Amino acid sequence: MLSRSTFHKFTTRIHHRAVGYKKGIDREVDPYRLWYVNNGIYLVGHDHRSGEIRAFAVERISAAKATNRRFEVPGEFDFEKFTRSAFNVVWGEPQEVKIQFSSDQAPYLEERTWHPSQKIEKHSDGSIVLTLQVANLWEVRRWLIGFGADARVLRPTNLAKDIEQECARLLKIKKPRKVRQ
Repeated sequence: MLSRSTFHKFTTRIHHRAVGYKKGIDREVDPYRLWYVNNGIYLVGHDHRSGEIRAFAVERISAAKATNRRFEVPGEFDFEKFTRSAFNVVWGEPQEVKIQFSSDQAPYLEERTWHPSQKIEKHSDGSIVLTLQVANLWEVRRWLIGFGADARVLRPTNLAKDIEQECARLLKIKKPRKVRQ
């Protein structure tokens, strides 16, 4: 249904449940595009309720029905430009992020494009500094925590503090008791 509505440009009623909410909300959306990113499919379009362009995770849409109303994608909407600041899914006003990675992780990071804005600076000790222009620090934080002590945030300081606080929270979690079988 969503692909047909997108292709034929029909305003569509969806029932969508946002992360962290138990109940979904009915919305009317002009679906501009289906977007595969980060192992998920997202419906990108004009949300009539908020009046903004939003991305809705398809797996959180429990119902979709096309209306008989057609729409046109605004001529000024440039999907590539619109999503350029997204590290994964969330876009917005970009900010500079600088991360130093250890020499152990440098080859892995150099072989991929993590973001279209990325710049890599190589250091004589084998480490690298990755610079990105991205909108959402939450997505970057989630990604960086997986590198552990092999990644050090140089900029912005609030991202470094967020990761430090998250790691402190992890240390406070009690280990689960072993279950006898």
